[in-house]
Amino acid sequence: MSIGFDSLARNLQLSLCLPFADITQVPAAGDLTHDFAKPMNPTTLARENWHTFTLAGATIGWTNLVTGQPYIDLTRATPDYLSCPNLSTEDLGFTSELFSAGIWINADLMAAATEYFLFSRSDNTDDGWDFKFVEDVLTFTTYQAGPASQVSTSLAGKIVVGTWALVGFSRGGTGLGDTRIHVNGPDVTAIGAAHTDPVASAEIMYIGADNTPGNGFDGKMDKPIIVAEKALTADEWYSIYLADRKRFGLS
Repeated sequence: MSIGFDSLARNLQLSLCLPFADITQVPAAGDLTHDFAKPMNPTTLARENWHTFTLAGATIGWTNLVTGQPYIDLTRATPDYLSCPNLSTEDLGFTSELFSAGIWINADLMAAATEYFLFSRSDNTDDGWDFKFVEDVLTFTTYQAGPASQVSTSLAGKIVVGTWALVGFSRGGTGLGDTRIHVNGPDVTAIGAAHTDPVASAEIMYIGADNTPGNGFDGKMDKPIIVAEKALTADEWYSIYLADRKRFGLS
């Protein structure tokens, strides 16, 4: 299966890729969708099986764009989301490692002072990491005992309702400015915090909700990816965007 960026060297460090191509046209709570990163990743194939995510919520939609690109549509009020147990995602429990994560989104809601979670592998208190947006500001957070947390944010206005965008972050270390946030490739970081390493990251992996699960994303999403042991550069994020943009109707 071609996933647009599957011929690039960084795929040897790709730990998660959910293209949603295996979801039925009328998805239901309890349906499964499978990670396609592992067969492209010979360095980890022997270490762990594919991640299998479970759909939750009664209003999840699945369809194709006119280009044939499949996506899922989540409703916050339900809430709709995907999850995978901690024991099946231990390789996504990053603490001191470099890593990057991104996802294509087309949001229906961006209310003021409201959190919309994209990735959550934390307890929102003293464990793990998450990636979300608050209104139109993207936010990456790490958590430690105390509780304590560090937050990197994007410039406002880089994502808008009703428009597809590739959003992501690159965690490049613990220093000030080592973590960067990207939209469609370019670096849009407003604050690059000095992120202390979480002592642990052993929570359920959620996509589209926080750990409760709540504070869900509302709208269309596609192709969440996580790259291990690498902080993707703006050029690398842009190459991913260029590979897929026409599938999402972007020129």
